[in-house]
Amino acid sequence: MKSGYIKNYPVRFSDGYSSITVDNSQNDSDVFVKLFSLDSKPEQPIRVFFIRASNCSRRRMFERVTTMCATAT
Repeated sequence: MKSGYIKNYPVRFSDGYSSITVDNSQNDSDVFVKLFSLDSKPEQPIRVFFIRASNCSRRRMFERVTTMCATAT
């Protein structure tokens, strides 16, 4: 599996400008990320993605633009 969004999970709240960076470049384990909106009731995931070991990912949270970066080790 490569780094990126997980199929069949919805992408919610895509009308803002926030971003998140997950830097897994110094880790030898993969990371499964599930971000939740705590403002909605019940709480619901707004982004679900996977980052391979030794990679980093910058996610523009509220636009559908995604930049992936691999870090040399």
